[in-house]
Amino acid sequence: MKIGDYQLTSQVLLAPMAGTSDKPFRTICRAQGAALTTSEMVVIQHHLLNTNKSKHRLDFTGEPAPISIQIAGSEADELAYSAQQALTF
Repeated sequence: MKIGDYQLTSQVLLAPMAGTSDKPFRTICRAQGAALTTSEMVVIQHHLLNTNKSKHRLDFTGEPAPISIQIAGSEADELAYSAQQALTF
């Protein structure tokens, strides 16, 4: 499977799961052959950006690309802003 410039190395993907697909679990899944993992759902809004929970859920340090994030929201402008903010973490 190819996503943009990324050629995935297997057909195994980790779906986002609240309370489960945190960084340690994503790391285990990658080590076991998952080509792409997805974060837990995050809400990226001005008042939540600097909370410990948001920082923890948006920590992708040391994880190989591509990175997949499930962002909560319903308004196109809000989702676009959230996607841009996620790139800054």
